[in-house]
Amino acid sequence: MRATVKLTIGSETKEVTAFIWERMNSKIATISGLTMTTIAGKKQHTGWATFNANDSGEYNLNDASDIRYHGMRGNGGYAKPSNFRHIGF
Repeated sequence: MRATVKLTIGSETKEVTAFIWERMNSKIATISGLTMTTIAGKKQHTGWATFNANDSGEYNLNDASDIRYHGMRGNGGYAKPSNFRHIGF
């Protein structure tokens, strides 16, 4: 199911589209189309963040359970905001 939610990155908040799906007994919200630069590299990537879905529809990047981009290596495929130099819209 697609839904419009509010995502806060730093001090900036925007309405974005999230894909919300059920997994066992919990709901997961995935927000894609984020730009990110890793701490180790200078290349910019496009990826997504995963959150535990909530009823308010408001998410903060610091609460992400997982952040990824295509071709990501290391960290077992899982990352937190601290693994990136920059994450934005």
